[in-house]
Amino acid sequence: MRALSLFGTTCLVLILLAAPGSAEKSDQAKDLIVGKWEPVKKNDQDVTLEFKKDGTLKVDVKKQGVALDGKYKFTKDDEIEVTSKEGEKERKETNKVTVTKEQLTLKDEKGKEMKFKRKS
Repeated sequence: MRALSLFGTTCLVLILLAAPGSAEKSDQAKDLIVGKWEPVKKNDQDVTLEFKKDGTLKVDVKKQGVALDGKYKFTKDDEIEVTSKEGEKERKETNKVTVTKEQLTLKDEKGKEMKFKRKS
């Protein structure tokens, strides 16, 4: 009986020790993209992006004083589809994505690349 109790305690300790490792953030693009991003170079369009975990997106274009709401979804591991509304007109755009913990690069369908760094 004492051996079973010791075995149960050992298993519980191992589970608790393993839990922090399994709770670490994922290194997948869909997880890394969540957060606020600002341009690496300020002379690029002064745009702040905020990707939320629920698939929504906020775009703040400071020079024009415009804030847009949209949605995004990953269609491939390295590709997102962004949907936004401008008035009654809905706009869809597909971008190639490269993302790390600190840097985000978006490349549009025409090959234009924008680089961002994590703001928060």
